[in-house]
Amino acid sequence: MKPSFLLCLVLSVTALKVSAQDLTPAAGKAVPGNPLIQRVPVPPQDKLAEAQRLLKERFKQELTKNTASDQVQLADELMRNTGSRSSADDAALRYSAFQMSMDLAAKAQSVHVSCRAADALCLEFEVDGPNLKLKLLDRLIQSARSKEHFQQLGTELLKLTDLAIGGEDYALAIAASTRAQRSARLANEPLLTAVANNKAARAMALKSVYERVSSARERLFENPEDPAANLTVGSYFCFVRDEWGKGLSHLAKGADPKIAVAAKTELAQPVTPTAQTALADQWWEAVSNVPDAVQECLKLHAAKWYGKAYSILADAERARIGRRLATVAFVKTGTVSSFRRG
Repeated sequence: MKPSFLLCLVLSVTALKVSAQDLTPAAGKAVPGNPLIQRVPVPPQDKLAEAQRLLKERFKQELTKNTASDQVQLADELMRNTGSRSSADDAALRYSAFQMSMDLAAKAQSVHVSCRAADALCLEFEVDGPNLKLKLLDRLIQSARSKEHFQQLGTELLKLTDLAIGGEDYALAIAASTRAQRSARLANEPLLTAVANNKAARAMALKSVYERVSSARERLFENPEDPAANLTVGSYFCFVRDEWGKGLSHLAKGADPKIAVAAKTELAQPVTPTAQTALADQWWEAVSNVPDAVQECLKLHAAKWYGKAYSILADAERARIGRRLATVAFVKTGTVSSFRRG
């Protein structure tokens, strides 16, 4: 494995655990995690204009109230009373209600309610969700004054950073994470600042890695068996994005012999405790000549396979595995103890 590529992974090998519920789907696609929920096109302008007129007429009295609490209450009510999602006739009404709710809550400086409205709109309609969310947060940043608001904004920006990373939009990830850094500093939250700094560094490292991966993907298009390109692409999916299902076949064709052997063994899906332990040993032994950051990632993956067999292994074997896992920073307080309870 090329050291120059691996060094770029040092800031980015932490597994990216982005849940399906947090990912805003691309235009025209189903909601991740629930293929039965399909987003619909944004209604035409004439229907939106009529829907806005109806909403303003229906909530005429409530719209005259100017206090922040009244505006947040109305924003909540708009999200709850917007017709049926299953009715095409209600699409314009729902879109307009979500938009009005988002605007009212933003005006009232309610970060949570305005973001909830934006998420609802993005989940139901074919819009560019991540960039819509960034524009909303930029608007909220401009009017934020309290530490509490900046803390909430920093948290939402970090969520957006993860969403952008999940979608491989690293330019957006950098934009969101740098804003998160500033919000965290203004909130005077050391822990939030540390997390924001880490994510900003990771986003920049990922962008650099992704550019290399894009080049490797092009080489694979010309020659699917290219060992160096397969190793680069496989390392990106497995070590950076924790998407082993996508990366294993590439690692199996890659230029690193130890990693290739382990990947081929895993693709065979061993089922017996002895075979699973042997696979875990292969991953563990494959780390000997790679940088520390990638070693930790491989050890964590080995820990998963050790865990499948641990509870029914002989005591001596369990003790051997326990000594290995005790050296892994991310499992010192979790994985080993949970295995022993099993």
